[in-house]
Amino acid sequence: MQILEDSNYDYEIIDYINTPPSPKELKILAKKMGIHAKDFIRSNESYFKELDLKSHLDNDEILFKHMSENPRLIER
Repeated sequence: MQILEDSNYDYEIIDYINTPPSPKELKILAKKMGIHAKDFIRSNESYFKELDLKSHLDNDEILFKHMSENPRLIER
């Protein structure tokens, strides 16, 4: 946040745990960052293992769905 403030950029803080982004919003964010869902999912999180998501690492749609339903999976 300090870097953004020092650069005079406007930003919005979003409590993604209590207000998780939709799969569509996650897809938009990933596109803006030029990354895939597997690049910002917390693969060490217990939900990741419980949901057996390792086999879906190449399927952004499935990962975005689970990230939206379980926001703790989203890497900050």
